[in-house]
Amino acid sequence: MSSAPAYTSPPRPRRHFDYRTCIITDTPDGPHQFMPEQESQVMCRLCQVRLSSRPQKPERTLICQECKQPFTTTMRGTSLKYCGPTCRYRHDQKRKAEKYAAERVPDRATKVRGSIPTRMCAHPSCGAEFTPACKHAAFCSRECRDDVRRARERAKYIPVGTGNKPRKRQPARICDRAGCGTEFTPGNAKGRYCSPICRRQAWEARKKEIGL
Repeated sequence: MSSAPAYTSPPRPRRHFDYRTCIITDTPDGPHQFMPEQESQVMCRLCQVRLSSRPQKPERTLICQECKQPFTTTMRGTSLKYCGPTCRYRHDQKRKAEKYAAERVPDRATKVRGSIPTRMCAHPSCGAEFTPACKHAAFCSRECRDDVRRARERAKYIPVGTGNKPRKRQPARICDRAGCGTEFTPGNAKGRYCSPICRRQAWEARKKEIGL
């Protein structure tokens, strides 16, 4: 069973306007009549095509203020200074850098550098002598500072097996099983016994106390 065709609205009738006189009068035949296609149309198609084919504005040659290369343009006015957006962007960046350099406050480190005596680098394997930029500087370079910081962070963790993430080192404590008293380093914050044997014996003792 075939379905009914979809309904389509009939085309809107084209609106017709009365004949009017073209505003272009300097034609060989003089002013002439035409039928406009829309209400705002004031000249015929022939005059529109003829006016659009008129010669363009004359070109002029200017010198780019950034790259110092000549370029041609048909635009008028005195604000055209660059051959393209790239040169305009470069000139703006240079102007911003010059403005920042003129307004920049002298670095605090340059003021106090001369009054701080030289000292030895705090890195264990460096020991180089340097002039610190501030009174709190302890290392001669960023590499020495980062090396000591990484070693300090590694000392807080201990590896647990192959391929596992490092685990934070816990402080030493005393085994909680009665009669043991062994000092050990637990693997996590909940570790209470020094070995599985102590943990098993403590569990057996708790079962006897509760009567299991």
